[in-house]
Amino acid sequence: MYPQAVGGSLISILVTALVIGIIGLGFGGLALNHPPLGDPPGVWVRLATYFGSHVAETHEQSPFPELRPRRYSLGPEPLYDAILAAIRELGWQLSGEDRRTFTIKAVVTTPLWRFKDDVEIGIKPAPQGNDVYIRSSSRIGKGDLAANTRHVLDLYQTLDRRLRAQKGSK
Repeated sequence: MYPQAVGGSLISILVTALVIGIIGLGFGGLALNHPPLGDPPGVWVRLATYFGSHVAETHEQSPFPELRPRRYSLGPEPLYDAILAAIRELGWQLSGEDRRTFTIKAVVTTPLWRFKDDVEIGIKPAPQGNDVYIRSSSRIGKGDLAANTRHVLDLYQTLDRRLRAQKGSK
């Protein structure tokens, strides 16, 4: 074999291995976040979002059901305290809070790569209760592999569990 052919083959193998490794890391990171891939609006829309966006934000018209605000019958003060307790339970770092406006800021460090993500939580009055809005964004990168959606889900799940336990102990 000629030396150029050997060198070209080696480069092809290295590039192929690199591409496969990057794809594997991407889907591995996605799998660690356990996103609801099969839920509406569908797997392809979700994959495009998770690989192309670094923000997950709740809003009324979100095409992603898990990214719609949740309504709680609790008053704003006890709800605020329950959210703070959930943040502590999750091990997130509190970076700011304003009890007057019912807003909280926290920083989440991702387990695998140790990236820092910023989470902002707000409580807004709604008919028969209060809505909890959450915005989670990565500080670096273009796609978050569903990490920010995972932060939203983790906060809601922890908050819901705490409120159920509180209700059951009364």
